Amino acid sequence: LAAGPSALRRAHMPLLERMVAAGRAAAIEASTGPTGDSGDGGRGDDASRTFRFGFHAVPSMAQLHLHVISQDLRGGGMKNRRHWNSFATDFFRDASDVARELSAQDSGSGGGRGYGGGSSG
Repeated sequence: LAAGPSALRRAHMPLLERMVAAGRAAAIEASTGPTGDSGDGGRGDDASRTFRFGFHAVPSMAQLHLHVISQDLRGGGMKNRRHWNSFATDFFRDASDVARELSAQDSGSGGGRGYGGGSSG
């Protein structure tokens, strides 16, 4: 799936779900302090409010990969405007949007076209 999220088809929904689950687990682990307290009363559900999960519309590397990024867009990875723009504009495709578009694909056409979202920009 070197073309990134545009190569995904409805048949890839289980893969997308596994990727998001792994990202959510990583976010929960990253958001817990040394005592293991995430501040969510032990529910472990704070990650979806603290982190975003998604793809670059035009990927930076050939292998399909999911980004897990804090919603405050702060950190060592935000070294310049280009980095910030890659997560703060339509260039970043939320995994939930990709999943919604995959679910809407016609399942009778052998997977149909890719989700069709994003921009080249």
